[in-house]
Amino acid sequence: MIVQRLTSNINYFAKANLIKEEDVALIKNDLMMLMDHLEKIAGKGKHDNTENSTT
Repeated sequence: MIVQRLTSNINYFAKANLIKEEDVALIKNDLMMLMDHLEKIAGKGKHDNTENSTT
């Protein structure tokens, strides 16, 4: 739900010409990297850097 709302806001600002398409592409890339990172944490149950458990 958070990601959905965020992408809706990004689309709104892009359509209103308040952010450039190249910035949208950069934001999209950052979001994809974040989602990949969160998926790895969820799969392992702990952070890569600290080995701290997510529970």
